[in-house]
Amino acid sequence: MKQESKGRIYREKMTDYKRFAYSLLCISVFTYFGTLIGMHEGREHYAFLPVATLILLIGSSVFFTLSLSYKKKYHQEDDPFTS
Repeated sequence: MKQESKGRIYREKMTDYKRFAYSLLCISVFTYFGTLIGMHEGREHYAFLPVATLILLIGSSVFFTLSLSYKKKYHQEDDPFTS
């Protein structure tokens, strides 16, 4: 595999994982607001929302970590003085 194509693949994976992370982060904000609204109205059937919020935040942090690792690989691939 050529270096240019490896760098391109790393960059594409980095942006994809970052997009996934931001999407999960936005969804977790909406579920958190649902939790607040459910607690304010006194409904108990919204008990799954805090768990869903936590799972989405963990998933978001995993994707941010993956994006950061591919960013490091991308910059190492571009830097001719490392290796």
